[in-house]
Amino acid sequence: MGERSETTNSETLEPGDKFLCPECCQHSEAVLNNSILECKICLYQIQQYDLVDYDRVQLDEEGRMSGRGAPVRLGKRPSRSSMGKFPGKTGNGRTWRYLDIVNNSGPDDGPTRSKKQTISLIKWRAKTAMHSRCSLELLDIGWPDRRQVNPNPVAIEKPIWRPAHPYGVGSSAAVCLHLAAREMGFDSKFDDWIRLCLPIELKNAASFGFRSLKRMRMILRVSRRSKTSAAESPRAILLRANLGETIYNKITKKVWEGWLECVQTELNHVNHPRPVLAALCHRLALEKGLPVMPDLIMKRFNVGKSYQNWIPLVLV
Repeated sequence: MGERSETTNSETLEPGDKFLCPECCQHSEAVLNNSILECKICLYQIQQYDLVDYDRVQLDEEGRMSGRGAPVRLGKRPSRSSMGKFPGKTGNGRTWRYLDIVNNSGPDDGPTRSKKQTISLIKWRAKTAMHSRCSLELLDIGWPDRRQVNPNPVAIEKPIWRPAHPYGVGSSAAVCLHLAAREMGFDSKFDDWIRLCLPIELKNAASFGFRSLKRMRMILRVSRRSKTSAAESPRAILLRANLGETIYNKITKKVWEGWLECVQTELNHVNHPRPVLAALCHRLALEKGLPVMPDLIMKRFNVGKSYQNWIPLVLV
C-alpha cells in the first residue's frame, strides 16, 4: 500500500501514493484521514477510501488492541514525552508576545485591528452580499475573538493568519473568500483570490496563501464543517465555461452527459473535473464536425494544454 512512486490519472489512489494535486498543483502524497484521502500539502479531500480490507488493528492473543498506548486529549502531551516542556530560545519571547497582541488585543475582546482590515478586504472583494456573509462566518471560525462562545480550540491556538505572517490579512481574506465560494457552489480557483488579496509585487504570494489555506482546513476538520461535495464542482465549472455563447453551444448537454458517464466508471475522473470536462468538449467537437479550438477550450475551462492527455480516457 502506497508503494507506487507516481499515480497516473486513471489509477485509484492508495494512502502514501504520489499524485499531482488539482488544488495546490504540487506533487504531493495522499494521506488517510477518517476514511478520506487528503493531499498532504494542502489537505484537499481527494476521494473516499474503503477501510474494510485495510488498516486492521493489531490484536493480542486475548483480543485486546496492542501497541496503541494510552489515549491523549487534543492539545495535551503524551506521557513520557518531552515535547513542550522547555521554553524556546532566549529572545523569542518578544516576538511571541507581539503575535499574541496581534491576535488578542481587540477592544472589549472584539476583533483586532488586523482582523478588521481582513473584514474590510473581504467585503470589498466578495462577489455578492451572501458571499461576503459566508466568508465572514468562516473568518470568525478561523480567527476567533475572545468574546466568541465556544470558539474552536485549534483556531485559538493557531489562527489562520499566523502561518502567513506578515501577510496574514490578505491570506486570511483569500482563504475565506475561496472556501465560501466553494460552499456556495461557485467555480473558484484559489490563485485568483491570492492575486486579488495579496500584494502584486509579492513573488511567493501563493506560498503564504496556501499556508493559511492548510491551517483553515485543519480548523474546519475539527469544527466538522462540511465542504462542498465533488458532485457540485463539475456543474459549477461547466456553467462558468458558458459554452452556450460559443461555437460549442450545441454540445453543452452532451458534455454533461459524458461527464455523468465518466463518473460511473471506477477510474479517477471524478477527482479531475476541470480537465475531464475540457477533454469531453474537445472530443465531442471532433465527433460532431465542429472546429476544434484548443485555445478557446483552455480559456473557457481555465486549464492548460495538459487537458488533452485526458482525451483518450473520456467516454462519449
